[in-house]
Amino acid sequence: MNDHALEVLEFGRVLERVAGRAASEAGRDRILALRPRSEPSEVARELDRVGAAMRFVAAAPSWGPGPIPKLDSELSQFGVEGAVLEPLGLVRIGQILASSRELREELRQHDDGYPELGTVLERLIERRELERVIERCVDEEGQLLSSASDELKRIRDRLRGAHTKIVRLLEPHHQALNSALARQVLFHHPAANLVCLPKGTGSRS
Repeated sequence: MNDHALEVLEFGRVLERVAGRAASEAGRDRILALRPRSEPSEVARELDRVGAAMRFVAAAPSWGPGPIPKLDSELSQFGVEGAVLEPLGLVRIGQILASSRELREELRQHDDGYPELGTVLERLIERRELERVIERCVDEEGQLLSSASDELKRIRDRLRGAHTKIVRLLEPHHQALNSALARQVLFHHPAANLVCLPKGTGSRS
């Protein structure tokens, strides 16, 4: 089927309607990229999977998919020598690992009832140890945690100690500066030609 025929059938509008119900941006992109299939067996298989997914959701109304972030940028760096993942990239990888594990656990409890979703179950991975490593290294905001490494913790501890020492050294100067300022003019109103001075420093004029 050519693009003109799809346009006449408003196939794009249909995809937009379906994509609007996607649980993630990645899912939305996947739906918008769909094209009609002509092989009856493929169509029947996909319809069976959709039906099984609908039954699964109806049977577990309290269940909901976890975060499914797009990993285009992160995946493009895999295999590139010298590439470094940003902390937020690690957060997104941790999120999708957790979502994959949770869905895998849920499906495994009902795998006999949804054989059509067997191929989906096979693709889901469980890497709990890797999840723990990511959780130890970065928080949900992408901030690097001291628990990421012993060396980082030592560096941050030394910095906190240095900060405390600097504050203690500056405290006497801060107090002296406050005392000096207290002896200065407190208020001046040019229109009334009025100057207020601290008690004992003179009179008002």
